[in-house]
Amino acid sequence: MQALKLTLLMTFCLAASTASPVDFMADGHENQIIDFDQVGPSSILSRHARSPEGGSVGIDYRKDENGRVAVAQYKQNIFSSADGDRSLDAHAHASRNFDHNSNAFGGGVQGKWSAGSGGSADFTKDNFGRQASVQLNQNLFTSRDGRGTIDAYAQGTRNFDYNYNNFGGGIQGRYRF
Repeated sequence: MQALKLTLLMTFCLAASTASPVDFMADGHENQIIDFDQVGPSSILSRHARSPEGGSVGIDYRKDENGRVAVAQYKQNIFSSADGDRSLDAHAHASRNFDHNSNAFGGGVQGKWSAGSGGSADFTKDNFGRQASVQLNQNLFTSRDGRGTIDAYAQGTRNFDYNYNNFGGGIQGRYRF
């Protein structure tokens, strides 16, 4: 059953990454006779971008102390501002550990609203149950040379199967030498 879910998730991610609407009417190609020697098929069949930055797919297989693990990841940019300060990304992942017979899958969204500030919301399902988490990070101070920062962060996690919550937060400082 878990292998079926993993296969369905991977199939959905692949279909979503390759599917895009092609509007032939808007391009003026509805009833024309097209001479491919002059135009070429690439100008007729075009992939319309769903986002400014595009997406990425990653597939990984590794063998280490945790066993043989296959991982597939998909990330898609949904929105990017013109100046690049704000963005919203969606992601999905699935993994299979062949030695311990376990699957994990999930996904979420990640946003950035200024340099050093952002947040994410994720949902995962693995051997530890179904879990939702939220993370926020806000830059409070950056030095003039950009090497020192002070950030505030907060996170919260809820496991729905084992009925526990985990919350935290704090302030952290960094300086790059």
